[in-house]
Amino acid sequence: SSYPYQKFISCSNSGKITGSSYVAGIISFYYCDTIQNCTNTGIIVGTAENAVIGEIGGSVMYDGAAPSGNTGKFDDIPEFGRLESF
Repeated sequence: SSYPYQKFISCSNSGKITGSSYVAGIISFYYCDTIQNCTNTGIIVGTAENAVIGEIGGSVMYDGAAPSGNTGKFDDIPEFGRLESF
């Protein structure tokens, strides 16, 4: 791809995140290249009935290697609400 997508490497969040549609500790809704070694320990709250919630990413499309080494704190929240490669 010729577009310069962002890289998320060793990012962290420990604060409470509240949102309506796409809610996550690191990336709410984004197209990116790399997501590696990111950590979330903050509470994630989606206020909309159909909110897409993830500890690391809400709705993320990536172009590159599959996300790796990411960790979250909560067993009942997926690492990514929606994750797709393109």
